[in-house]
Amino acid sequence: MRYLRGLPSVGWVIVGLVAGLILAPAAAVAATVMVLHGANGASVNATSDNQLLTAEAPPSSWVSEYGWNGEAGTCSNLPAASATRGFIVRQINIDVLGLASSDSIVYVSRGPGCSGKVIAEVDANGTDVVYPFTPGVALPAKGQLSFLYNGPVSQVRVQMLGYTVPAADAPAYTPVLVCSTAASACGP
Repeated sequence: MRYLRGLPSVGWVIVGLVAGLILAPAAAVAATVMVLHGANGASVNATSDNQLLTAEAPPSSWVSEYGWNGEAGTCSNLPAASATRGFIVRQINIDVLGLASSDSIVYVSRGPGCSGKVIAEVDANGTDVVYPFTPGVALPAKGQLSFLYNGPVSQVRVQMLGYTVPAADAPAYTPVLVCSTAASACGP
């Protein structure tokens, strides 16, 4: 202890600089990354700007399913993405092939047989449409989307893109979500 009392002021400056060099990087890391805890106790790393430092889902869980329809007014079902896991639809791509007029509309519904709620309504004007869904539309295990179109179109292809989740994380279809190219918005 006596040695520290007798330390000249230059020595204290050197001790301060060394301590700063040791502590500054640790403080910078602590200020940059924080750990968030969810309701189930799982932790997620995030930056100080609240950007997650994790992937939305592992690449092995991403799925793409296609469906074709060549007859106006008939319903087509997309294949179920998984028989045992839930599915989060993040995007729907709609390709209109052939002649389309301004009164041609493609309807995408949750559930098979076009009997569920319409989640996307697209004016089929001969262009391809990409519908992003944020945060996503949940489908239960064995859940499907279906679609139909009206008007003078020769064929429609619908593709859903998303990822699988444990069945308990998506026990039912997302209850409310309606999108329309006419309204250019998604909402209840």
